[in-house]
Amino acid sequence: MKALNADRILTRRWPYGSAALVYYVRPGGDDNNSGLSAADAFATLSRALHFMAIADVNVSVVIDVTGMTIDASEVLNLGGTTLGAINFDLDVGATAPNNFYSRRQRQIRSELVLSTPLTVTGQSFDAVSGILRLTVSDALIANSLQGLFAVGSVLGEFGDIQSNTGGVGPNTIEVANITGLTGPVGAYDYGATLRFGDAGNFFEQALYLNSLCDWNFQGLRITSNGPKTASVTVFPVAPVNFTLCRLDGIHLLEGPGVVTVDGCYVTGTWAQDGATASVRQSFFHNVTFLCHGSGASGLNEWIGDIMQGCTPFGGGNVESRYTFEAQNIRIVGGADEGVHARFGVSRLRNATIDNQLKSAVDVTGTTTLILDNVQGSGNAGFGVVATYGAMVRRAGGTAVTGTTNDVFVGALGALAWAATPATDPDQLVRVGV
Repeated sequence: MKALNADRILTRRWPYGSAALVYYVRPGGDDNNSGLSAADAFATLSRALHFMAIADVNVSVVIDVTGMTIDASEVLNLGGTTLGAINFDLDVGATAPNNFYSRRQRQIRSELVLSTPLTVTGQSFDAVSGILRLTVSDALIANSLQGLFAVGSVLGEFGDIQSNTGGVGPNTIEVANITGLTGPVGAYDYGATLRFGDAGNFFEQALYLNSLCDWNFQGLRITSNGPKTASVTVFPVAPVNFTLCRLDGIHLLEGPGVVTVDGCYVTGTWAQDGATASVRQSFFHNVTFLCHGSGASGLNEWIGDIMQGCTPFGGGNVESRYTFEAQNIRIVGGADEGVHARFGVSRLRNATIDNQLKSAVDVTGTTTLILDNVQGSGNAGFGVVATYGAMVRRAGGTAVTGTTNDVFVGALGALAWAATPATDPDQLVRVGV
C-alpha cells in the first residue's frame, strides 16, 4: 500500500475554467524554480502564495506542500482584503494587498503518509450511535493509532480513529465513520505541517483566513508555535473545507459561508462565534467547546463524530444562540456535562453519552432539545437536567441514565425514565427554577 493520492479523497469542483494550476513546495526546492512539478518545486510557501495571489480568475489554484514543515513566527494571513484596518494579505509578511476578491477556489494540501496497513477481518457498528468498529488481525499497541485517519479504497471512505484498545477487544479499532470502509484499509497520518504565529495578535490564532472564495485544506497539521487559542481563525464569506487535517484548535467567526470539517482530528479549542459548521467523521480529543453562536448562525450539523474527554458539546456562555442537529454521535469520558443546550430548538439523535463526570445532558432556558434514541450510562450526575423553562422531547427509546438519578426537572425533583408521567411520557417541561 503506497502513500494516498490526495485527488482520490477530495472531489474538487472547479466552477470556472477547466483545470487546476498546481504549485509544489518541497524540502530541497528552490524559489527560483517554476514550482510546476515536484521535481522543480519551490522551497517556501510564501513563494507559492505569491503565485496564487496573481493567478487568473478562471483557474483554480492548488499548493501542494507534501513533506514540508513550514514554520514562521508571523501569523499566516490568507485572504486578500483589509478588514478593520488589518491587511489580511496572502503574503506571509502582509506587505501589500493582493486584489484577491472573487478568485473562485484555492487549496493547500498534502499527500497523506501511510502509518500502518490494516488487515480487516470484520466490521460492525455500535447499536445506538452507528459508529464503526473494525476488527483487524494485526498486532497493535493500545491507542497507538489514535488521531490517525482510517482510509478505505473508495472515494470518500475515511474517518478519524478514536482508539484501538483492549476496552472493546485487543484488535478492535473505533473510527468516526458510519458507512464502513472498503479494503484495503490503512491508518494514515498528515503529510505536512503549517506552524505559525508565536507573536501576540488580536484573535490569538496562528492562521487567519478571510475566505472571500472557496478554500480547501487537506492532509495538513495546522498548529501554532506559541500559546494560541486556535491554530486557525476563519471568517467564512465563502465555503471553507478542512479534510483529513489535524487542527490544534479552530475559531469560526460569523460569516455567510459554511465551514466543513470532515475526517479531522481536533484538539484544543472549538470556538464558534457565528458561522455555520458541518462536522463529519471527526474525532474531538480533550476539546473545550465555546459555541457562543449568533443570531445569524444557521443550523449546525454534526454527523458521525466522536468526542472524548471534552467540555460540554454545544457549551458556551448563557447568552449563546447556538443550535445544532447532531446524529450518530458518541460522547465519552468528559469532566463536565456531555451536552449543553442553551437556545432555540436542537436535536440529538442516535447518540451515546457515557461516563461523564457530571450529567449527560443539561438543558436550560427557553430551549427545546429533542432526544431521539439517546442512550448512555456511567454518568456521575443525572441523565438529563431540564431547568428554567427548558423543554426536553423524548423519542426513539431514549433512556440515558445517571448515577444520581435519570432525570432532574427543577423543583419537581428527580425521577427515573420508568416513572415519567403517564399523561405525557414524551415531554419533560420545567417552567420554574
